[in-house]
Amino acid sequence: MSPARDGPDALEHALADAMSETSPGLVLDCLWGPVTKAYFAALRRSGGNTGANTPHVQIASSAGLEASLST
Repeated sequence: MSPARDGPDALEHALADAMSETSPGLVLDCLWGPVTKAYFAALRRSGGNTGANTPHVQIASSAGLEASLST
């Protein structure tokens, strides 16, 4: 998967496919930035309320200092 080759929504779609049957039990996030934004969008898409029960721990911000998240 390459956002440059597959388009800007490719990561979100790949994550949604990976979480289509079950959401993660815990997310340890070393990336932040646009990767985390795509993760939260995919989590909302894959199961509606499943994200409410998924703990998210931000450890670092290797992919960017900001992630514009909507509620």
